[in-house]
Amino acid sequence: MNSSVSKPVIIAEVQRTQRERLAAVVLLTKRMLDLARENEWEQVSESERCRQCLLQDCFEAEVQPHNSQLFSEAIAAMLHMNEELMAILAEARREASTSLCNERRGHQAVSYYLDVSSD
Repeated sequence: MNSSVSKPVIIAEVQRTQRERLAAVVLLTKRMLDLARENEWEQVSESERCRQCLLQDCFEAEVQPHNSQLFSEAIAAMLHMNEELMAILAEARREASTSLCNERRGHQAVSYYLDVSSD
């Protein structure tokens, strides 16, 4: 096979797979956001590990200039979803902290009651 023919074919294939990986990352980010809304934090964490691998693979090759706008828009969408995800996470942390404080207070009240009743 003529190498001048195969090189553009290989470059086109790399660009296609790069765009497919980017699409997979965007879809996975959307899925993570949905999981966070459902308080499925273990799955969010597992998805983040997968997403990091996909991102690394996605940007192994240089983004071609004709794909730069597509990549910029996809990254902007992911950043927006990440901001939403972080806001949901912050709220979940606040709720967990409040719940823990209430549980501790309840435990202290029961302990106090048991101490008083044993006197």
